[in-house]
Amino acid sequence: MSADLPSALAALQANPQDLAAWKTLGLMIIAQGTPNHLAVFEQREKMAGDSVSLLFQALFNDELVHNAPLRERLVQFGDAMSWENPLGVVVHFFAACARLYDGDRDGPQAFRDVADAIARSQEFFAGVPHLARAPSFSRLITSSTETRIFWSEWGQLPPQEIVWPDDPAPPPGPDPLIFAACDGGYFDRFGGRFLRVVTGLGPVHIHIVNPRPGQIASFRATAGPDVFLSHETVSKDRSNSPYYACARFFAAEAVMQRYGCDMLMLDIDLERLANLDTLFAKIGNADIAYFAMPTLMPWLRHHAAFIHLRHRPEVRTFLTRFANLLSHQLPGAVWYVDQLCLASVVSAYRDEPKELAIMALEQTDGFPFAHFVIPAGEDAEKEQLRREGTA
Repeated sequence: MSADLPSALAALQANPQDLAAWKTLGLMIIAQGTPNHLAVFEQREKMAGDSVSLLFQALFNDELVHNAPLRERLVQFGDAMSWENPLGVVVHFFAACARLYDGDRDGPQAFRDVADAIARSQEFFAGVPHLARAPSFSRLITSSTETRIFWSEWGQLPPQEIVWPDDPAPPPGPDPLIFAACDGGYFDRFGGRFLRVVTGLGPVHIHIVNPRPGQIASFRATAGPDVFLSHETVSKDRSNSPYYACARFFAAEAVMQRYGCDMLMLDIDLERLANLDTLFAKIGNADIAYFAMPTLMPWLRHHAAFIHLRHRPEVRTFLTRFANLLSHQLPGAVWYVDQLCLASVVSAYRDEPKELAIMALEQTDGFPFAHFVIPAGEDAEKEQLRREGTA
């Protein structure tokens, strides 16, 4: 880190309205200060009422991923913080996430303690969704026993019926099946571009939830012979953006069974793929490979936009368990519930016999997501499409 605590304090004194200065100061206090230095955030709370949010943003920082000594310092700092102070709970939250990130055996209990503290004082954390949601996430990411209970059977909503194409599936070849899923609105916006990006990588299967009238027939008229579509029509209780985001995971095991080959599961909003030879060489014989993002929060760390899956019975079992777990989490789910469940299942598999080789592609190992996968569209546009899909 290039800054230091005295410089950060001076920058804030020079411009106390500069939110970036507050965020820099928050990280510097963890790195070089003491809990007493957080008094400046308590003063901010009296003036603006946003100190919890500001400290959260300060510690939601990639530096904590890249800097192991700083993570150790964060854990030590947290041990000295009061549980009664909301700012202390924010520090405890990130310290618990750091413990989980580093595989500390005390990490799960530390996170459960944070979740309990947030649940006791929800009014202080309602403005920070990741904090407010932590109590509902807690058991899912810290208890492999609970994860296994959920993944053993389907949830309350019955599984959807998939309508398959009339065309027979092609015989398995050397290339992976390229698989994506989305709702009709996303398909109109991103389907054509997605096909242009992945053409030539292997056969393509796109699964559409609630297709628009005539949409499938129109696309089939222009798509090539190695492009296949399936669809499902869902009721209002599933016509929402979390379900659409998770649809590929609900269909994935059936798709793998149908085609009998390896599968590359992608988000449909895709601008470009790059350096795939390097990526596939790294993946090697891994059964499941995905990108690990540079963040401490487990539900954001396990990225679900690119997942390579070997065609093995054990991988199909993984996909079935994943879908079962997801089905229990859908009611009231957040947009990133698929990544939350990916974190949960991967964690539970660490305690299983070595039946699967699961690889997380790490930025620190030279595999940053953005060097290989470039999403299409602007965040605001996609948020609007999600709202329209839920309406």
